[in-house]
Amino acid sequence: MKKQGRFSTKMIILIPVFVIGIISIISSVLAVKNIRKVNENATQIANGYMVCIADLGSIQIETEKIHRLGLSHIVATDLDSMISLVDVIRSEQTVLDEYLSDFEQFIDDSDRENYEAILSNYEGLKYENANLMAYSANGNKEAAYALANGAISEYADKIDQNIMAIQEVVNNNADTAKQQLTKVYKYSLTVSFVTIAVSTASLLFAVFSVLKMVIVPLSKTKNEITDLKSHANVLSLISGNGFGREGYPVRGLFSIPFAGLTEDGLPTFINQDGQKTISSFNFQEYEKLDFLKYEGPAAPTNTGSFGNILTYKNLKLNVFVTYSFGNVIRLDPVFSNAYSDLDAMPKEFKNRWMKAGDENVTNIPTIVSTRMNQQYAYLNMAYNAYNYSDVRIADGGFIRLKEISLSYDLPAKVINFFRLNKLQLKLQATNLCLLYADSKLNGQDPEFFRSGGVSTPVPKQFTFTVRLGL
Repeated sequence: MKKQGRFSTKMIILIPVFVIGIISIISSVLAVKNIRKVNENATQIANGYMVCIADLGSIQIETEKIHRLGLSHIVATDLDSMISLVDVIRSEQTVLDEYLSDFEQFIDDSDRENYEAILSNYEGLKYENANLMAYSANGNKEAAYALANGAISEYADKIDQNIMAIQEVVNNNADTAKQQLTKVYKYSLTVSFVTIAVSTASLLFAVFSVLKMVIVPLSKTKNEITDLKSHANVLSLISGNGFGREGYPVRGLFSIPFAGLTEDGLPTFINQDGQKTISSFNFQEYEKLDFLKYEGPAAPTNTGSFGNILTYKNLKLNVFVTYSFGNVIRLDPVFSNAYSDLDAMPKEFKNRWMKAGDENVTNIPTIVSTRMNQQYAYLNMAYNAYNYSDVRIADGGFIRLKEISLSYDLPAKVINFFRLNKLQLKLQATNLCLLYADSKLNGQDPEFFRSGGVSTPVPKQFTFTVRLGL
């Protein structure tokens, strides 16, 4: 028993594909995990630390405002002003009470002590501020100033110090969160680079495996008939659909060797006996076939397509091209030794033999006169042989602009005006033109030839579409 290899071609191709798939799944899971971490840290910085610092600033401003209002009470000269300042001070104290109460949600064990100190110092500030207003109302300005520059100023300074201590803790926490964001970013970047490297290596290995074990062996394979029991005659081998012959591809197409025009513009050929002749020819010959010229397969060996989409703002251009190569085409058998008013003349007739010497510049035979038909026997066979000669072969390869479309998504302002979710205009052209085809076809469609002459050529189509999204 023949020992099998450790890995089959199928496994060698599938392993890197599986690796790419597993790496993609792992990288996606890690990406989601990292996004969550980034979101948590960013939310903490934005909603926590930044708001916390802003609230601390508001508390500091309110404290300074209450302190200044107390000093204003001392310098007030009339009773109405003093009463009005008392109301303002109480109002500001209410605001500060709310700030301090709301700020407690940001407090943790690291700054609990400083927060409690702010509350304690604030209570002392309110108490001494009340005493200041009492001294001021009774006209004891000296005691009021002493209290303002003494205990009240001391409480205000302590509150500022407590706020600065909490700000330092918050800033440190924010820096730690930023460092964590940087760490997650670098980790994600590393994972992405590793994923790209492994995926690229796996993809290259898969491509190399496919090229080495599939594409290259296939490119070296030959479409060749090695054993054929049936026998074809000359007419079968030169027909437009091709025929099988041992040693040649399936549906191989052969031609009668053309030997030029006579001085009268009549076609000559090399026949089955190797002789140059006009009409001494046997289309039913089965044995002597080696004189025929092999042109190539009637079926294409390479077909495919490629497309591209170009996008610019709201415009999208889509181009789709198809191609086919590797086959040959027998041109239509339009030449004859006699024509009627019902026959259509192709473009080739413009370059036919018309005077002596033209046989040196053209390979298209003359239109036979009645006299020549009487002079030369079997001219019908000569023109039949010309229709199936090697000069009546064209390359069947082509490149077709199969489809091109231009679409435009209308801007949101227009869509909203019509109360729609989407509004797109699209102009599309199908089977627009052949970018490449053999000039010997004279504008005829090579795909039409492959259909056997029973189908109509591919028509051009133009479509305008309005797509609405409700």
